[in-house]
Amino acid sequence: MLTKEEKAKFIETLNGTSYVGEPVDNTFMFIKKQVEYLAPNLEGHKDCLVFAEDNITFSDEVIANNHVIFCEYPQYEYFLFAVDYRDVRAPLPDFFEEEGYYITSDSTIGENCTIYPGCFIGPNVHIGDNALILPGAKIKHATIGDNFICNENVVIGCNSFTKAKDPNGDLISMPSLGRVVIGNNVEIGACDVIELATCGETVIGDNVKLDNLVSIGHESILHKNVCMAAQATLAGFVEVGERTFIGVGANVKNRITIGKDVTVGMGSVVGRAVKDGETVFGNLAKPIPILKKTFQK
Repeated sequence: MLTKEEKAKFIETLNGTSYVGEPVDNTFMFIKKQVEYLAPNLEGHKDCLVFAEDNITFSDEVIANNHVIFCEYPQYEYFLFAVDYRDVRAPLPDFFEEEGYYITSDSTIGENCTIYPGCFIGPNVHIGDNALILPGAKIKHATIGDNFICNENVVIGCNSFTKAKDPNGDLISMPSLGRVVIGNNVEIGACDVIELATCGETVIGDNVKLDNLVSIGHESILHKNVCMAAQATLAGFVEVGERTFIGVGANVKNRITIGKDVTVGMGSVVGRAVKDGETVFGNLAKPIPILKKTFQK
């Protein structure tokens, strides 16, 4: 384990956290045995602090260029380090009132933006030009493009639902140290929730449109022109391809990839990858060849 002096040095020098599937130099992360196949992603990277489960195999290059700590409970050791890192490197900034809404001193707003009273912006939020943010919105740790429409009571950047167990088997909540990145011309429906990434980015691409009561899990990626109807839910690490439509009340399991030009029928439960151009429906959702052929005409 790290000595007190080593921990203090890493807290001072590391530049945040990243996901082992997409590692960034000079960050910290963890990796469990069940995702050992992600270990080669660290090749070519350096100066990372990696909490790794015992018996995971890394190349000599990874070991030489990074600080790998082998342990029985890598998520728990990561948790302990992340809490200390957050407390030292990411203290809460001051809020101040601006025309009825509240914004932190480290946040910025572009030109020609309208923000209604009762909104909270920050910490660490940067919004582009021509935004319309309606009452009750709460936005944290996010970078947002131009022409953003945010309807009432939206929450962007809430803590992710990422849990682990300590050595006693008790549940702990992992700190959310990532960001939300939102592109241009995005519309977020009333009461939508977009989770803050645990250690990477939750990404909403250009021209995405979300209906009311939609929930987006941590580290999910929505590519351009995705449209989601009311009460649709994505768990964590879901990727949705361009021009895909997800119907009312549909649910998508974590770590699922949905291709381009897909239609997910209302109320469906998606538990497997969906190929480009497929129309799926049901629980568990399956392709519907007849509808697919109809849409192709």
